Amino acid sequence: MAELSDKAREEFFSEAQEIIETLSRNLLSLDQSIKAGTSDPSLINEAFRAVHTLKGLAGLFGAARLGALSHRLEDVLDDLRLGRVELGQDVLDVLFGAVEAYTRILQAEKADSDEELDVEQLFTELERIGASATEHESPVAGYELDPGLLAVLTEYEEHRLRANIDLQMQLYRLRVQFDLSTIDKVLEEMKQRAKRHGEIITYLPTGEATSADTIELDLLMASRDDLATLIGSLGADNVVIEEIPRRARRSMNAGSGTLPPRHPTALGRPDSLGMQREGDRGGLEQATSLRSLTQTVRVDIRKLDHLMNIVGELSIIDGLSPWHLRLLYLMKDPPAWFERRGQPFPIMSMGSLESVVRRAFPETQDLDLGSVWRDLNARGLLNTDGLAMTMTGNGLRSPRTTALGSKIVEFTLNRLDEEAG
Repeated sequence: MAELSDKAREEFFSEAQEIIETLSRNLLSLDQSIKAGTSDPSLINEAFRAVHTLKGLAGLFGAARLGALSHRLEDVLDDLRLGRVELGQDVLDVLFGAVEAYTRILQAEKADSDEELDVEQLFTELERIGASATEHESPVAGYELDPGLLAVLTEYEEHRLRANIDLQMQLYRLRVQFDLSTIDKVLEEMKQRAKRHGEIITYLPTGEATSADTIELDLLMASRDDLATLIGSLGADNVVIEEIPRRARRSMNAGSGTLPPRHPTALGRPDSLGMQREGDRGGLEQATSLRSLTQTVRVDIRKLDHLMNIVGELSIIDGLSPWHLRLLYLMKDPPAWFERRGQPFPIMSMGSLESVVRRAFPETQDLDLGSVWRDLNARGLLNTDGLAMTMTGNGLRSPRTTALGSKIVEFTLNRLDEEAG
């Protein structure tokens, strides 16, 4: 393990232990769901994210043994979450064995022990599971889905879309207007209510809003329930629900059923999720439009793009946009961020994190930074769930980056200084 200060070692071990405990809880929940004959795909995805974060943490702090196990385990969990491997009790037993191995490795690292730990059998089992992975044909061509949407789905979202179609679920679009000040809380509440009926696969900003204080999102949902049931349960003045029609059979036969290549944008999303319409030129033009929007705000995009190239070898930041990095820089030390720019820190006895972010970046009032924040939290880079959280003035001044998030900020800034020198 790399030479670290006592504080850095303490932060590393604390962060790693928390991730391992989270992974263990997810596996216990999966075990219960298997025994109950139910399935919750989000648990596998959360386990994958936990190991992905731990792999990045191990790489940054030079914990080679943790990194080696994380690399192999991440591959298996990726196959599981994408449906290439079936989750059975035998596979779950191997995953529990990996948690035990993590615990032994972490104890050895804490003791600065170079003792050889026998994990060869575990590695062999993980390789055996990975070798059984199989690909499945896509049924996506059976629905009138916008190619622009398909082009920007993550690999996991692609899998969940296909899996729901395989289960004969109907697809729906929910167009929802959110207030910017409460979007994190209200969106999470809607996702929880929707779980009673099916699964929200993804959500995308439409680029339209009734005022500067609102944002409109399209939610792609899969459900066994009919349209009337969903309207009765999820409908509201700010919610419009539409059924996405199936293609005529001849269209299904004509299509290959494959997804088009991805065209990621600066914020990782196009500005519309809607069904394919006559005269619509597709998601690529919409993605270009959103990229143009992000180029007009007061930020040195080229410098940040250069920064992304510098740190591209770190798997933990794969897929981060310049706005991900700007939020990390701000939240590592909010008062210092304002001070470096000659600005006073907002004086508030109570307030939300979003109020600090919007004060720092006033040009972002129409951008959905909430989804960027949630992504950073899911990657283990921020320690707070959402921007809408209200706290005291002291809380607003406190750092929100995790040990891993702070390490990435320090690493990237140091590299920029080296490049400048």
